[in-house]
Amino acid sequence: MLTLVRRLGSAKYWRLAYCFNSEQKTLALGVYPEVRLAAASKKAPSRPHPTG
Repeated sequence: MLTLVRRLGSAKYWRLAYCFNSEQKTLALGVYPEVRLAAASKKAPSRPHPTG
């Protein structure tokens, strides 16, 4: 699941949540607005394992 994470007093980050070997992982895809949604989507694996 591709999400935009915002932390207080900080930038917004694109994160991809996925499962690998039954463990939930996250992948950082860049900082918004330098990396837009289209670019973050292209960086994300085309078929990540579903979370959960």
